[in-house]
Amino acid sequence: MFVLLGLFVAGFAFARQPETANLQVRGDLYLTADGTVERVVFDDATAPALKSLIETTVQRWRFAPVLREGVATRLRTAMTLDLEGVQVDGGFKMRVKRVAFANARTKYARLALPMIPISLDVVAALRVDAQGNVVDAAVVYLNGQLGGGTTERDVRNTLVRILKKSKLRPAELAYGEPADETFFMPIDFRTSPTRSRGDPRERFRHLSPVPWLDAAHPPDVAIDAMTPGDPIALQRDQVTLQSDIVGKML
Repeated sequence: MFVLLGLFVAGFAFARQPETANLQVRGDLYLTADGTVERVVFDDATAPALKSLIETTVQRWRFAPVLREGVATRLRTAMTLDLEGVQVDGGFKMRVKRVAFANARTKYARLALPMIPISLDVVAALRVDAQGNVVDAAVVYLNGQLGGGTTERDVRNTLVRILKKSKLRPAELAYGEPADETFFMPIDFRTSPTRSRGDPRERFRHLSPVPWLDAAHPPDVAIDAMTPGDPIALQRDQVTLQSDIVGKML
């Protein structure tokens, strides 16, 4: 898929070209304080011909400045760009279907999780250093039927011990990513794939205090949408693309 699309973009002709072809490109954007794109770093799977085309387009994008405590700051953000190839005037071009941005440190996170033969709903807190190591962990929400001689203390201790083996991406200190950062992670443990789960957002309304955070100022983690197993940064930057790109050709 990547090779063929790269050739299409480079201008090669093929018999029986498809009317549409979908492709997803991932990478990191580095933004200046005023919202311009400083540079783009693509994942290795991106075809070289496509990298050049997308980089030229992305360099023209403009973002709203990201504010931290009222001050505009540089930012690294993970980008997912969905494209579709369409035939236009006898040629083949790429059109933007969707673009999404996410916390860059959680991309490619290597998360270590235990095998727990009990149905549980969990929220864990992870304290991560500048190198991406989990230096502390805590279970701040746990709900489920234990039984079988398993105690809640046993489950909590097991979760903390294994979660500390996880690894996130190193911080980009020059782009405002903290050297000491807290992430939350909702986790579902199920004994049966057909067993339903509750709304994971409900868990965040009943969190225990995080040991290394100020209990007098509880974290604001009212997340609109989340996926169990995905880390959620306590510090969340609002990345707003001001350029009109969806539906446009590259």
